[in-house]
Amino acid sequence: MRYLIIYLGVDGYGAFAILLSLAGWVALSDCGFSTAFQNTFSENRAKSVSTEILVSQIRFVQYGLTLLWIPIVCALSFPLCAYLFPEMYSASKAIVSTVITGMVIWMTSAVAGISYKLLYAMHKGYLANVYPAIGSILSLLAVITLTGLNRFDNKLLGAVIAYSVPPLLVSLAANMHINTDLRWTVKGLDWPQMHIVMRRAWSFLGFALLVACVTGFDYLIMARILEQHNIAAYNVVSRVFIFIYFLYYSILTAMWPVFTELMTREQYQAVKIRIYKSILLGVVIISFSTAMFLCFRSFISGVLSDNKIVISTQTIICFGSYYLLRVWGDAFAVVLASVNNVKIFWMYMPFQALISLGLQYYLGSRYGLDGIIVGIGISFLLTAVWINPAVLYRQFKQKIRIDVLQSKIPTG
Repeated sequence: MRYLIIYLGVDGYGAFAILLSLAGWVALSDCGFSTAFQNTFSENRAKSVSTEILVSQIRFVQYGLTLLWIPIVCALSFPLCAYLFPEMYSASKAIVSTVITGMVIWMTSAVAGISYKLLYAMHKGYLANVYPAIGSILSLLAVITLTGLNRFDNKLLGAVIAYSVPPLLVSLAANMHINTDLRWTVKGLDWPQMHIVMRRAWSFLGFALLVACVTGFDYLIMARILEQHNIAAYNVVSRVFIFIYFLYYSILTAMWPVFTELMTREQYQAVKIRIYKSILLGVVIISFSTAMFLCFRSFISGVLSDNKIVISTQTIICFGSYYLLRVWGDAFAVVLASVNNVKIFWMYMPFQALISLGLQYYLGSRYGLDGIIVGIGISFLLTAVWINPAVLYRQFKQKIRIDVLQSKIPTG
């Protein structure tokens, strides 16, 4: 981050942050198959059903998605450039090649990243965390090298390539690891099982799209109502908290297949214990990290932005409060999603997205970058924070009631 700010300047880094926000939308190009494959793999494993044929079908899906999305993301690049970078687009069409390059790289990374979900399902979540960590390290080294060479006429394009290509290469390497570990073979599709996976993938794609509508419009809104240096400041604080939250969510994601297996076996008490432990861990991580950020914000600003960006106390508190809400809501959401119960998300998240969009624009226009994150936080507080646990506990009670009734039915 520091090197990109030095290389691009504060305003240039603001433009880079807006461009990079598209990566979250392009990540939807896995079309929900990553989670669908993970859940199906875990269910088969819990039922002692062979997973070899299921795994062998993933590559067909990856090839198909890549061929589908390349022309789509290229076509979308032109209107996106006109909306996000109107001045740069009218002055030069070089921004188009930058956006196309970034979107193709991020799309390929998302499709290749299906392998990470499979590693979690195999109870090898440590590898699913090690690979992205290696990608981040290589990305940092590439950015440092780019800063030293300074040979790109289009600096924004150079930054996108240096920042994004190493994680892509690592995700491709993870696919090779899966190939070797599970002895992939070229087999025809098992259509009955593939139909189940595709139906689940469609549900998870809808869920991911709704999540993106709730949390992914911040930069698109800021591009219209905030200055580039404010967007850069938002990005710096956001990336710090994303890293902090990743520490918690990586643990929660590693528990996803465990939740699937426990729910399949109807071991609800064990699920409850793990939920409470994960929430407690998340609260500790976010609270402690927020306190440290407040104490050392000047030092952190110096390290990350060479003191070119001022980080305010209220901004840190707003982000910390938002991620505490996420800790609570996401713990229950992961359990629901682990058993493919995403119908509830379809029901309330459109309303959450509308609340989020309206509040982000209104509060962002009045209070700047703090208003953006507060708007997103309020949308979670009014929906996911109480709906997710309510639905999960209702599901527990219904399952237990059915089991009790079945046990009272005389046999023979």
